[in-house]
Amino acid sequence: MKIDENISIGDLISKWPETMELFQKYNMGCQECMSAEYETLKQGLEAHGINFNQFIQELEEYIKE
Repeated sequence: MKIDENISIGDLISKWPETMELFQKYNMGCQECMSAEYETLKQGLEAHGINFNQFIQELEEYIKE
């Protein structure tokens, strides 16, 4: 599954709730954050200083399972 960098974090978590574990691994409290509803995945990762490509690789593994 290819994840679009422009998906909102809120939509991503709603569609694949199991990915919340990965956000927690990177200390991203997206479930409690109001910005997650409109912030894109890429924006959120950049704001937290997280490497986009590395995160996406891990994220796609969570979604495969």
